[in-house]
Amino acid sequence: MSKITQDSSTMTPNPMISGASIALGAIISIVLMSYHPSISAGTTSGALEELANEAFVSKIVHGGMIAILGVQTFGFAGFSARLGLYKSLPLAGFVAYVMGTMAMVGAVIPSGFLFPDLAIGYLDNPIGDLESLRTAFFMYSSINQTLAQFGVIASSVAIFFWSLSLLQKSGVTRVIGILGVPVAAAPAIAILFGFLVLTVHGMALVVMVQASWSVAVGVQLWRRKI
Repeated sequence: MSKITQDSSTMTPNPMISGASIALGAIISIVLMSYHPSISAGTTSGALEELANEAFVSKIVHGGMIAILGVQTFGFAGFSARLGLYKSLPLAGFVAYVMGTMAMVGAVIPSGFLFPDLAIGYLDNPIGDLESLRTAFFMYSSINQTLAQFGVIASSVAIFFWSLSLLQKSGVTRVIGILGVPVAAAPAIAILFGFLVLTVHGMALVVMVQASWSVAVGVQLWRRKI
């Protein structure tokens, strides 16, 4: 075994901390999604009122999501290091996950902070053109959806690469790798073929599916089985 391989296998973050970051982050993300505001109004003015009324909750939820993305990135960095960042599959998985996280942060900021502030600003001083505001919301919503779709697909790619790496293990860890393949494939395929739209409910479904795999990985890390 080379010196590089030896160092890479021993000089890794505490697996218990990495595992807790992944598992608890996944559970908290489900809780946050359960509080995610949804807009039911059929008119622009009604939607603005709902956005303004839910602004505080929206900022708490989306701010929490950004924090959890950071926590889980930390955890998955440790997970990838345990698998061996000098190996192609763990490294590719981590790169894909970071790309997905960046996209998700880009999607969360307008949804959680920009939209509510625009709504509050208009309702406090409704002298602007409502049609122009509707156009702006449509543009930002399109950006939000594109970034969210990319984020989900990138995280699915990450889970796929990591799962392929776990398939080289044995026991429960190998089972997690086997289950990770459909967990990775299902959301990505559903989005690419138009079966899944990332509304609040659609995103909640993705979060729950991916979180189940993440919790399993986190527990195995906590048990020092990875």
